[in-house]
Amino acid sequence: MIPASVAIERAGIDLDVSDFGGVAFEIMPPWMRSLVGSRIDGVTIGTRIFLSEEVFDAVVLGERPDIVAHELVHVQQWSKGAATFLVRYLGEYLRLRVYGLPHRAAYFGISYEAAAYEVSRSQGRDPG
Repeated sequence: MIPASVAIERAGIDLDVSDFGGVAFEIMPPWMRSLVGSRIDGVTIGTRIFLSEEVFDAVVLGERPDIVAHELVHVQQWSKGAATFLVRYLGEYLRLRVYGLPHRAAYFGISYEAAAYEVSRSQGRDPG
């Protein structure tokens, strides 16, 4: 486990670390990895950020500022309330799937993901 303040500093991101007290990055447990699949780099639930082992190691070394920034956007989104986050996130995804979009397009169409990827791109990585 690595506190968000340490990850932010190592990544060289210009964020106030005091805004993320109690937030931590950790390795995704095996049960979660099997649930979300091997293509998912990270999952944020409240103030806990779960990463694949490879991505976690890169975050610890300060090599993935994009992931750090992306997942911290999700922490801020969760801070408005778990129900608000889940209803909006899942609702948008399901609505886009009902409209006929494939999984990937629906995922990138979720407003919370679009906001997080915009921040990721500002750190020099493209999700595509």
